Amino acid sequence: MSLCFVIVGMHRSGSSLVARIFHEMGVYLGEELMGPDFSNLEGYFENMDFVRLNNTLMTEVDGDWNRPRERTAPDQRAKELVEAHERELWGWKDNRTVFTWKAYEPFVKNPCFVVVRRDRDAVIKSLKKTHISMFRQEHRTDEYMGWLYDYHYSTIDAIAKPYPRIDIRYEDLDKNKYWNTDMKHF
Repeated sequence: MSLCFVIVGMHRSGSSLVARIFHEMGVYLGEELMGPDFSNLEGYFENMDFVRLNNTLMTEVDGDWNRPRERTAPDQRAKELVEAHERELWGWKDNRTVFTWKAYEPFVKNPCFVVVRRDRDAVIKSLKKTHISMFRQEHRTDEYMGWLYDYHYSTIDAIAKPYPRIDIRYEDLDKNKYWNTDMKHF
């Protein structure tokens, strides 16, 4: 039986760090993982196949991570992607999955959501430092970024409600309270 960890959070929440930890603990996240850049020197640990499909799914509904639009129906491309990557212990991290989940949902066996939260003001500060150019001029405000943060997490709460869930606070990651070397117990 397979177990799939769907790692999500708001951008700049620490979800890449959590994905890295899951990867290092043996959870299969894919062969081609998104590497580092100027705003994340350790890499994102996102499976590029899921990133590419989520880019397509979001574009098709005229959305993006900072202008969210939700997919509302299953998608054959998502089915094929899930089937190609499924293992006994696997998953993926792409924060846009909160808006594309309905495309994947019927095809993922035993999903467990890993929800990474970071203090709202810290996320806004980090977005302004590293991602401000990705926002439309009118969205480069604390108010919009705060709304985006709230919208991400309300959407996560709605889609993850029927599934097992692991909640991780970024601020607690250094306290070793979450980690067990045997991920199968989840």
